[in-house]
Amino acid sequence: MFDDIRRNREDGATTLAIKSLRKIYDFISSQNPDKEHILKLIGEMKKLRPSMVIISSYAEKIKIFLESNKDLQNLKDFIASLIDEIEQKRKKLVDIGLQIIKPYSLIGVVSFSSILNEIIISSEAKKFFALSEDNHAKRFKKNIIFVDEEQLKNSVEIGIMGADAVISKEKEIFILNGFPSKKFCDALKDKKVFVFAEKEKFVSYDVEVEDGFEKFRATDNIFFISV
Repeated sequence: MFDDIRRNREDGATTLAIKSLRKIYDFISSQNPDKEHILKLIGEMKKLRPSMVIISSYAEKIKIFLESNKDLQNLKDFIASLIDEIEQKRKKLVDIGLQIIKPYSLIGVVSFSSILNEIIISSEAKKFFALSEDNHAKRFKKNIIFVDEEQLKNSVEIGIMGADAVISKEKEIFILNGFPSKKFCDALKDKKVFVFAEKEKFVSYDVEVEDGFEKFRATDNIFFISV
């Protein structure tokens, strides 16, 4: 049931979390399954995209709900509320992002995020720069200026990015995001980089790094924006 999400390399983690929840909602609506079948689907959802921890975080919310409530209609309403919750969080992060970048005209971006995509689309009279090897950034629905590392460093005033996971471990914080996020952050080590991520992307355990993703330590110039 989740094969298309497992193969999806176009959408960001937040969008795929919403699509996963909608699949479970539609399945319950059409099949009237028992609790064990739903729990099996939730187990599949938790393992879908290991690097995109927001998907497993929302699967866990459904599991916890099921432990105390067996009514399928209540479960459908709960899943609908989770979808709305994600969409509202995304909107709030976009609004915050637009306020943060308001004083700036030259902004660095990296990888792909639906939150960043909406920030970029909603921004007029601003220029966005990405590293030339950043294939993920080519999916943004607005022209991005692709440059090398030195040009990025010299061109932009701040950087913005999403995150697929933010991992707190042994008094350090690590970011897991699409390649080449580490190189992007290294290039902008002397400038502010704002990372936009829902709180469901923050974890304290190791996360599997999928192909095309990378994990690296957050430095002092990186600021996390979360709701």
